[in-house]
Amino acid sequence: MDRSGLLVGRNVTTAKRLLAVALVAFAVVFVSITPSEVLGFESPVRFDLIVLFVLAAALPIFGAFVNDGALVSVALAGGPALGFYLPLTAFDMVYPSESVLWGVGTAATFAVPLGLLGFAVGAGARRLIERVR
Repeated sequence: MDRSGLLVGRNVTTAKRLLAVALVAFAVVFVSITPSEVLGFESPVRFDLIVLFVLAAALPIFGAFVNDGALVSVALAGGPALGFYLPLTAFDMVYPSESVLWGVGTAATFAVPLGLLGFAVGAGARRLIERVR
């Protein structure tokens, strides 16, 4: 079913697949940041803020290029951001210890502008390419 929805995107099935990508990005970043004492194993992959920024910026651009959808782009940026900031607060990895709500708020503060900027860049690039063709 084709739509020209600004929030969800042109195709609902593609939007659901992109939300699954956001969930996988959340899980991968969450597991890589969570301490090995909590998980019981050491993650071979570590993310720092630069990798998180690139991941949280590239996923919304790709999602908007493929399907549009501002909310989907924010979710694509929010997956890695939540996966990074949630373990920091949930497992007291920072001092002074902050609340989990602080971690969610920080992730949202990081993800919403990046998601909307990624949406603008990705959707604009797709429209520019369509116009050139």
